[in-house]
Amino acid sequence: MKFIPPAINLALYCACILPVTGKLRGNGKGSGNEKGKGPSNPQDDQPSPVLTEDGDYHASPDEDCTLLAIDHLMIPGEEGHNIGHGRALEGDASGLEWACTFADGTVADMSGLDDSQRSDLEDAMNKGQIVSGSARLDLGRIPGASRKGSSVTLPPGFKVKQNARASGKGKGQGGGSGRAASGRRNLAQLVGNKYTLVVKGKFIDYPFDSKTPWQISDDVFGTLNDAVNMASQLEACSFGKLVTKPEPDPAWGNGAFTSLEGIESAPGVLEIDMGVNMAGMSKSDIWNLFVEKTMLALDPTGAVITSLPGPFDHIMFSREVCLPNASDSCTWAAYASVNSWGQMYKGNYISYPGVQVHEMGHALNLAHSGSNGISWSGGYVSVGGYTDHTGMMGNPLFSDEVGNMCFNPAKNFQIDGWYNDAKITLDPMDATWEGNMVGVGEYDLRGDKPVTIKIETGTPQDIFVGFNRAAGPNLQNDLADNLVNVIQVEGNDGVGYSQSRLIGLLDTSASYSELSVPGIVDYADLKIKVNSINAGTLPGTANLKIGFDQCTSDLHCQDLAGGCFTSSCLPQFTAGTNVLGCLNIPILLCCGNDICEGGESSTNCAADCTAGPNTIQPDDCQSCWARDGAMFDVEAKPDADLSITSIEYKAYTASGNVRVYYRVGGKTGYASGTNLLSNGWVYAKQAAACGAWDYCAISGLSINVPRGNKVGLLVAYDNGGDILYYSNNFGIVEDDYAMVHPGAAVNFNLAGEYAYSFHNSLMFTGKVTYTADLTTQCTSDGDCDDGSFCNGQETCNLGTCESGTAPTCTAPNDTCSDALGACVSCLSEVDCADGNLCNGIETCNASGQCVAGTAVTCGDTIACTVDFCTPSTGLCTSSPNHLLCDDGEYCNGAETCDTVNGCQDASPIICSSPMPFCSEPLDQCVKCLSNSDCDDGDMCNGGETCNVSGQCIGGTPIDCNPTETPTKSPVTPQPTTPAPTSDLTPNPVTPAPTNGLTTLAPATNGP
Repeated sequence: MKFIPPAINLALYCACILPVTGKLRGNGKGSGNEKGKGPSNPQDDQPSPVLTEDGDYHASPDEDCTLLAIDHLMIPGEEGHNIGHGRALEGDASGLEWACTFADGTVADMSGLDDSQRSDLEDAMNKGQIVSGSARLDLGRIPGASRKGSSVTLPPGFKVKQNARASGKGKGQGGGSGRAASGRRNLAQLVGNKYTLVVKGKFIDYPFDSKTPWQISDDVFGTLNDAVNMASQLEACSFGKLVTKPEPDPAWGNGAFTSLEGIESAPGVLEIDMGVNMAGMSKSDIWNLFVEKTMLALDPTGAVITSLPGPFDHIMFSREVCLPNASDSCTWAAYASVNSWGQMYKGNYISYPGVQVHEMGHALNLAHSGSNGISWSGGYVSVGGYTDHTGMMGNPLFSDEVGNMCFNPAKNFQIDGWYNDAKITLDPMDATWEGNMVGVGEYDLRGDKPVTIKIETGTPQDIFVGFNRAAGPNLQNDLADNLVNVIQVEGNDGVGYSQSRLIGLLDTSASYSELSVPGIVDYADLKIKVNSINAGTLPGTANLKIGFDQCTSDLHCQDLAGGCFTSSCLPQFTAGTNVLGCLNIPILLCCGNDICEGGESSTNCAADCTAGPNTIQPDDCQSCWARDGAMFDVEAKPDADLSITSIEYKAYTASGNVRVYYRVGGKTGYASGTNLLSNGWVYAKQAAACGAWDYCAISGLSINVPRGNKVGLLVAYDNGGDILYYSNNFGIVEDDYAMVHPGAAVNFNLAGEYAYSFHNSLMFTGKVTYTADLTTQCTSDGDCDDGSFCNGQETCNLGTCESGTAPTCTAPNDTCSDALGACVSCLSEVDCADGNLCNGIETCNASGQCVAGTAVTCGDTIACTVDFCTPSTGLCTSSPNHLLCDDGEYCNGAETCDTVNGCQDASPIICSSPMPFCSEPLDQCVKCLSNSDCDDGDMCNGGETCNVSGQCIGGTPIDCNPTETPTKSPVTPQPTTPAPTSDLTPNPVTPAPTNGLTTLAPATNGP
């Protein structure tokens, strides 16, 4: 895959050849990541700029040029005739020249461009496709291109616009957020300080002694209080927003060059001895000498200023004369780069503020102001590139002391920052504007009134209206003072560089108070009408109405609409009306009502049922990639059947044939490298390529796309040649009836008729032309019924089937059934299942309702088991519960539950010494159950007892030798009482149930 570099941005000159010397360049890379393949055949008439393996251009400085466009301001009397104030009435020749400037600051003319190349570049510049001073060409990679001295030659037929690429943004070599020591400024900045230098060049044969540096400083900057000069006029027209400074920018290069002290010959002016004769030098040679000498004068060591403009925004070169030669007719007064930094003046024209402001306007990216030829109450304005003399970008005021004129309404709208709060944008399709506006010369007195009104036309050629008030900084305007001027631009919507044309000068007279502008709608002209002009007030005002006329009657609307409508005249912008206020209601079943109805077809009512031919096209690529072909889908919208009649592709290869294949249903499913014809593709046609970088048509096609369906298209060279395509995906491109989908760039093998090496998600660069058949689909709702209840009831609306609204189903009937034509609970058992098999299997009945299943019953004959169902399986499980067998006795052992035999007795607890007894109350083996179990047979040591814990407690010994003889009393014999019995009882003897043996508790031994 090859990258073809992007379109250029050109520096435009008003008779200027400017070297722009910043070193930054764009990298020329596309967004794709495949290399693909190169063309198999050399292209003599369309050389290819070639990329290195890393995708970047590696051209040496003398091969990489920045393109500049040059435009000359002609001298009064030497071109046309004088019409006052020394103004020349020029013809309509553009006067544009083109040049290359290089990184070292030198410049070379491109006078060898052919007419097609010049026209192509000028058109692209007016459309905003290129910007002067930014576009780059790698001359070293263009076969047949050469640079000889101060001239660059390109091969005939070479597409300059398409082969140039945009440069990097304007930061200098030093980096950082400000401008570096050799970087270029953002010159189109229109507010703030403009640091400006004038260089007077003294040649040996033409020393330019007629103007001293101090005179020039006064004429340009007002150093000695010159009444009208460039600095004062720009500051006045901008109302203080743009200030010209005759000094270097103190912030440039972090303060690397802050003063002209010891260098300048007068404030802001260098007088330089050029050291050579001017005779015999070309225009470019003279320019390059100025560059060299200026840099040497500013910085003799070259350590700080390595290229111009250095610490200045603008540099104005001035020389005494111009000597006619093959490269220069010398009929110009000055030239200046558009959107760049340099200007060149001849002789005394350096002193004319009108010429200075005109050239500075070009430096600020303003184009010329001309006319296509109009009549007005004061005469006739001739056809010409700058015959609009209501502003400085026409042929300006030629005098040292006359210069109080600003710019026309189109330029005033383009200038960002001067009048932003006094601009109005009007879309006449939405509203009519009526009110007062003021002239730009009284902007400071405007209140809430506009100074410029932009009228949207629906095209890049918008219209601008202003009041040409002769007051303030616009006092010396001498064409149509205090009239309304109407301007139309040739492109760029008026917000970028574009030639403008004066199309109307309006006053309050019967003949010239109104201007009709056709073309915005096809049934009425836009009207710009002057109601009144008041030049005797401060500020002066013009009262205007801009919009379409209000309809006058129902009959007026009926006449415009035709016989298939019932028309009414209502107030403008009432809902449903057109811009005139006409409400046109179609009469049904009338051929001509713009509706393709039932019974009408493309055969019997083509006016209503056929649209086209229509052409659908993505934006043209300037930064392009190349491959054999492109595969993409075209889709028909639901209301029309399409017939593709022509496909245009953008060629990169000038020779060979290009084939078209198509596949109903779209390209999806095609496998790379497989035969097209065996995969449902149909060969349609082939045609010879027409020329590199041109749109080439394959006509006479008949590829049908049924409404609502897609067709896949393959457009490919059969000889290894290449078409151009976008390197990114812009999404679907569509119009009223068709959609072009992003596709893939492919290679193509003719012998096997297959496509391969897909580069996906890219946009076809071409045009698809088709006709749309709107033949009606229906006469009643029944014609549209698709048999589905759930997608809503289709209806027939004026012959077109429209989808219905799907019913809203809510719980419990939250499912839609086409079969039943109703909202239901279920369509199948799956919709009813609750995930619990134990409660049975739910079913969906014929009415779409869920029915519960039969629950699983779990149970057996074993009393001590617990039975349960597992929800996930629906199976029963039995589990023993031993507690259900427990008889509450400890000493006979723990009973258990057997899942087959039920409760089972346990073996008794066996107790042994020293805990020989089983205690039921204590549920454990103990030492004793009663006192007798503790008696040791010795009376003298006291009577032993058994406590509640089953432990023996010793008695109190008998004392036979008391220390005192107690008084003896008669002893009454007491009956003998047996020892108390403990609450502990012996463990009962339980016969073992299984073997019939008896286990006896062990005998109690004495102490």
